[in-house]
Amino acid sequence: MKVKRICATCGKEFFVKPSTIKNGGGKYCSDDCRHVGRRSKVKRVCPVCGEDFFVHLSGIKRGQGKYCSRECMGKATTGKNNPSWNGGKIKRICKTCGEEFYINKYKLKTGEGVYCSRECMAEGYKGEKSPVWKGGLSKRICQICGKEFLIITAKIKNGFGKYCSNECFARDHSGEKSSSWKGGKAKCICKECGKEFEVIKCRTERGNVKYCSKECFGRAHTGEKSSIWKGGISFFPYCPKFNERRKKAVRDFFNNMCLACGKMSSENIVRKKGVINLPVHHADHDKEQGCNGKPFNLVPLCNDCHYDELHNEEEYRQYINKTLREGFKWGIWNEEEYIKQVMYPDN
Repeated sequence: MKVKRICATCGKEFFVKPSTIKNGGGKYCSDDCRHVGRRSKVKRVCPVCGEDFFVHLSGIKRGQGKYCSRECMGKATTGKNNPSWNGGKIKRICKTCGEEFYINKYKLKTGEGVYCSRECMAEGYKGEKSPVWKGGLSKRICQICGKEFLIITAKIKNGFGKYCSNECFARDHSGEKSSSWKGGKAKCICKECGKEFEVIKCRTERGNVKYCSKECFGRAHTGEKSSIWKGGISFFPYCPKFNERRKKAVRDFFNNMCLACGKMSSENIVRKKGVINLPVHHADHDKEQGCNGKPFNLVPLCNDCHYDELHNEEEYRQYINKTLREGFKWGIWNEEEYIKQVMYPDN
């Protein structure tokens, strides 16, 4: 059974079910009246400035429409009118300078309000007034030079206060007095020049003291005395066909990549020189190949692998030849092009 209602917009009578009224409906006779009613504004009076203003009914339901502007709302909710008001500021007397100052009342709970400024607080915590005061400075006598000096009393408990300076500490901990003392220096005979020289005794225990200087070490490891001596082949000239154009062709064939470790040319960094081109290596160490009837056997190596190859010649030779065979087998490189461009190049 429907109930008679009066439209809140047009005043017309209409009927609606009681269940609709329970759900908050039954206020408007039609959708048009409902839209008009919700858009309508109500006249209000600002309690702060007394001016009239209009506000939507929906805004009044949400608790709005009390003030005409944010400025009036701010004036109405400051000071004691603020719901979070805690009593405002109170007068205090500075413990250091005795001057009056004001502070928010709630800050007293955190222990503030004793000093008027940071300067007065610092003055109030100086010396014996400080909660971490441990007796100030104490006079001490240096164990080395006998000079009188001052030190913080708390540091004496930690073993300080024996020396007046780092120089006196070093004098008392040098030589045999040092905790790391290992017998001082020992005399040795240079194996190259026969000169007598001194060296720290602990180094002689490791057995690596043979030369008095880098110059003597260098002379003892040059020429036939070197562990990588190969009969002086480094002084032999290269075949004239092994030129920059030939080196570039080898690098391009292998895509500017080290055959041993895969490092790219852009990653070949040398100290004090930066990025340099990959060195082109003779895999069989024959510098005359190309001119003596033998084909070129050239591959690019990075600077690190090229240096390491001097000490592991046979190992690198086997690895390079194996890598080339497998590369040709699996189609990584074209063997016919390698023969044409690298092994038997045009003059």
